Amino acid sequence: RSRNIPWIASGPDIRENYDLTRDNKLVVDTTDTFATCMYVLGLPLPAYVEGKPVTDIFEKPAVPAASVVAPIAAPVPAAARTPAPVAP
Repeated sequence: RSRNIPWIASGPDIRENYDLTRDNKLVVDTTDTFATCMYVLGLPLPAYVEGKPVTDIFEKPAVPAASVVAPIAAPVPAAARTPAPVAP
């Protein structure tokens, strides 16, 4: 069985006839799909996300991929997430 999953992108500003598999230095993982979607939408990438935007697919990347990572706030304690009881 193949361990490779086809990763296909199409649309405005996407490089035409570009084959990601021809670049031996480029490794694309399934986690990169989410990161690339965040990049396309112009949203900052939370620091805890493992993937990276695949900017090689674009004619002209908007910003360097390293600059799209946003710091993540501290986790909210469970007690703060629990709704207060409703008085009878």
